[in-house]
Amino acid sequence: MLEYAEKNQIPIAKDKRGEAPFSVDANLLHSSSEGKVLEDPAVEPPEFVYQRTISPEAAPDRATVITIDFEAGDPVAVDGERLTPAGLLTRLNQLGHDNGIGRLDLVENRFVGMKSRGVYETPGGTILIAAHRGIESITLDRGAAHLKDELMPRYAELIYNGFWFAPEREMLQALIDRSQALVHRPGAGEALQGQCYGDRPREPQLPLRPGSRHLRGGQGRLRPPRRGRLHQAERPAPARPRPPRRTRGVSGVIPSPGRKREGPIAQRWEG
Repeated sequence: MLEYAEKNQIPIAKDKRGEAPFSVDANLLHSSSEGKVLEDPAVEPPEFVYQRTISPEAAPDRATVITIDFEAGDPVAVDGERLTPAGLLTRLNQLGHDNGIGRLDLVENRFVGMKSRGVYETPGGTILIAAHRGIESITLDRGAAHLKDELMPRYAELIYNGFWFAPEREMLQALIDRSQALVHRPGAGEALQGQCYGDRPREPQLPLRPGSRHLRGGQGRLRPPRRGRLHQAERPAPARPRPPRRTRGVSGVIPSPGRKREGPIAQRWEG
């Protein structure tokens, strides 16, 4: 069968030739390889294990720059061309493959309590998260960004363990969806020899902070605040003026000016 496939140019997975040296689970997002030749974490994975990426050493020595458009946190276009989710991820997978992006060699902790060494390849997903976080650095404020980072491991753990339909996963999803309401910009990504960087948003007039006068210069460049001043949003609120202090006399309270003094206290005070 393998001979027939080779003659007819039918691709055969590397782990299907003879006795499988390792096992592979794969989908559109990523592939994971484990077992046999990968059991010892001290041994470097053979190059034939990698099926979706070339070696970073073999990648071009010049950067590839792309633009990914996001709508409410979801990627919708690459370099201005709108694509379906599958088409977009396929495009980014090829870009990641050509630049050696998305390799990960780790020892994971399984839900059943055992450890397992795995070699992962996620070329398109690695590019997506770099570009997405580049946009979030502009559209999320400090508190929201920190909270999202705190919840990400919990959310990932629920999905990894198969709790997609659990109510706690749906609760976290509602919070994450709310955080993505403003992630609606084109962002740039730069790929170079196994590395991917999320660049600034490709929108020169993007306001960084409503009402701020010192964050943007006349040419659309960032300008640091003047020394000794705080951001308008972080400046402490001015103290409320205190009401006039009311002093007490020997026998009572001094009445306010303009008010008729009556009673025994007033008589004693005036006398």
